This record gives sequence, C-alpha cells and structure tokens, in this order.
Amino acid sequence: MPDEGNPPRSDSRPSSRQSTFDPVAYREALLGAISSASSRVWLKVPWIYPPEGEPADLLGALRDCVSRGVEVRVMLRPDASNTPTLQNFAAWEMPHRVVRYLHEKELLVDDRLWIFSANFTRRDLILNSNTLYELDSRADIAGVEAAFEIQWRELESKAAAGEEEWTAADRIVPEALLGPLGVRQLNPLQSKALPIVFGTNTSMIVTAPTGAGKTMVGEAACLKAIKLDGLKAALIGPSRALAHQQREAFSRWRNEGIRVAILSGDEDVEN
Repeated sequence: MPDEGNPPRSDSRPSSRQSTFDPVAYREALLGAISSASSRVWLKVPWIYPPEGEPADLLGALRDCVSRGVEVRVMLRPDASNTPTLQNFAAWEMPHRVVRYLHEKELLVDDRLWIFSANFTRRDLILNSNTLYELDSRADIAGVEAAFEIQWRELESKAAAGEEEWTAADRIVPEALLGPLGVRQLNPLQSKALPIVFGTNTSMIVTAPTGAGKTMVGEAACLKAIKLDGLKAALIGPSRALAHQQREAFSRWRNEGIRVAILSGDEDVEN
C-alpha cells in the first residue's frame, strides 16, 4: 500500500519511498537523484569534506551537471573543514554560497525535493544510517524553492566580492612549499596574508572569523620556517579536534621528510 503522503510516480526517476537507508543505499539514492537532473540541482548541506574522499562521487555528479548545462547551486558553511571543497568549487566554477550556521539539508532536483539527514562527510556517509525522504506537496516544494532563491540573492553580492580575490596558489606560495601545503587556490584572507608570511620574518597576528582559512596561514608560516629558513616550528591549536583535523596536512609534511609530533593528550610520544 503506498504512503498517503508519498503517492507513487509514473516515471522511473530516483525515488525515496523508504525513509531510513544503510550507508550504501543512501549514497546511491543521493547520487541517483543528482545524476538524474535535467534542468537544476539546488543543494544545501553544511559540510562537504574531504573532496577527494567519500563525497567524491557526489561532487563528481555535481560537476557533471555543470558540464551538461544544468543549473547548479550549492550552499555550505564557510568552516575550515570545507576549505578544500570551496577551493575546488572556485577552480571548477561551481556556483556556490557560504552560509554561516547553516543547518538545513535540502536537495532540489528539477521539480522534486528531498530532505535528508547526512552531511557529505565520511562519518555521515559511511559510518551512520541516515534518513532521506521526498516531499511531493507542490506547496512544500514552492516554499523551499522561494526560500532558497531569496537566500541565494541576499548572499550574491557578498559572495561575488569574495570570489573576485581567489588566487592561484603558485602565484604566491614558493614552489618548494606547494606540495606540503597542498592547496591550489587561496581565498581572499590567504591571498592577503601569505605574501607577508613569505616576504618577512617579522611577527604577525591574523584575525578573521572561524572558517576564514587562518589555520592554513599558520601552516604556511611553519613550513616557511622549516623548509626555507632551516628552523623548527610549533603549531599550537585550541583543541584536540583541531589537531586531529591537521592529520592530512601532517601526512603531506612527513612525505616531504619533515618530522612531525602531535602532542594532544591522545598521542603516546616516547621521544
């Protein structure tokens, strides 16, 4: 018996009759929905990281939509975890807006609307079971569409001003540091701060909101001291969680022959 709130469709496009999915079925449902787009994909999701990890197939589907001429719009948070994804979006010319404190998870594909529970992260996509359900009410779809459009327009001027200042990393970062730093694009804050980092040995203070990219500026200063100046460096963070977020960066450093020790209370350091 069909759900009264979810009447069956006559077409064969991806549907979400069930509400709870195991991780594999959940990703397949999201991927099928995005891949089916013919006119638009509007997505709200707070976190998408790492872009080369578990969300890669979903990002690939979005990028394919852009190449097919589908209107793609993505809203996500400006948090540090999303920085590599935002850098990729800039390189791909993927239309996006950053929304501080974003909580909604919504997917509009053509004339269909899904509400879902997972961020596009490893923990949510691989380790957790999640919910995904489709709203068939035209009033609900029109309401979400109107709210998305209003928010997108309100963010347009702010986002456009920021996007103008993104800079190719190799224009500012010394060649010897491109590998261990692991970035291709620099956001406006980094584009202004890094020439000072690399051009002087004076002390400096960088202030900006959470998620603006300050951590990478600190990493760059450490790498300059180690690789270019032959010194040792200490990167001090406010929490254990931030230290764990740096593991990918530290792995790149170790590949460059840099010795790294993490002292967070969770690590057993003998020497």
